[in-house]
Amino acid sequence: MLWPILAAAAAAASLSPGASPEPAPTCPQATDGNTIARVQSAAEKLIERLRPNPYYGGAWFEYRPCYRIVLALTNDTLRPAVIAAAPEHLRPHIGFARLNLSHAEREAAGRAIRETIFPPGIDAVFIDGDPREPFRIGVRTEADAAIVRSLIPERYRAITVVVPGGYAEPVPESSSTEQSDPPPMPGEYVGPSDAEDQAMYPKRATLGAAELQLFVVPFGRKVRNLPGFSDLYIEHVPRWHVVVAFTEPPSPDKVIALAPRTIRDRIFIRTAKRTQKQIGADLEAITVAVNRLGIDYTGGYDPKTQRFHVMVGAPAMVQRVRAVLPNSVRTDTDIKVGALPVLERALPR
Repeated sequence: MLWPILAAAAAAASLSPGASPEPAPTCPQATDGNTIARVQSAAEKLIERLRPNPYYGGAWFEYRPCYRIVLALTNDTLRPAVIAAAPEHLRPHIGFARLNLSHAEREAAGRAIRETIFPPGIDAVFIDGDPREPFRIGVRTEADAAIVRSLIPERYRAITVVVPGGYAEPVPESSSTEQSDPPPMPGEYVGPSDAEDQAMYPKRATLGAAELQLFVVPFGRKVRNLPGFSDLYIEHVPRWHVVVAFTEPPSPDKVIALAPRTIRDRIFIRTAKRTQKQIGADLEAITVAVNRLGIDYTGGYDPKTQRFHVMVGAPAMVQRVRAVLPNSVRTDTDIKVGALPVLERALPR
């Protein structure tokens, strides 16, 4: 079965020369709020159609020098079909980029690489940032780099850079603590002590998730104060690891030096669209906007997908919510229909 938009690609390929629907290059500007709202709303619908496509690589807005939605594809022949599927007012605002890997392929490549690059005795950090850039793996020495390069699946070596010296050596705890470790609140648990970290380090390969989780506490308290911090979360596949995301990732050395030694080989660094402060502000803006409708709903933010979500109780509410969302979050917000939590009434006394 053809993907729906691939059927349009076949039709577009049959157009006579000069009849392609792809518009001539323009440089439109965002001159008013209505234009931005119309473009982003139409772009969101187009992206939803493209997302299941195996040639889709991602999308992002550019504001300078032109206001446009950039659609990344792995197959340029799909471009006429995309333009044909877009409403006419959106077409001048569409730009294209070419990626070698689709989003799904890059995710699969990242998983395959992470499964192989952590042999015993070698400390490494895996960095999955901008999809237009290669994967980066930081290690301590050139000898470690040679070993890690040999372990990377051959089909992914061309898109992976191994950096000797890209993994931080241990630093005195006082250095990182003075710069990044905020004072604890009364009664706050701040994680294992330095002595416990030193004792657990030789056993780190045998520790379970519950034990490793404790070492995330001091790391999280420090790393949140770095510029551009977005979020921190844990993944369990292909093995337990901590993901820390930044809008502009600092050097791996600086990030890893903040972690207890026991989990330093389990830190992954990724690029995010928004800082934690921006996420909070956008969530607040969504809440204020949807509250004006006077409807029941739930919502939140998923750091893994970097998307906001709003759940409503009826299909009729979807367009109402979409219409009031701020322009800054509209293309990054999923609105779904589902069962909403029911508040329990207080029991009579």
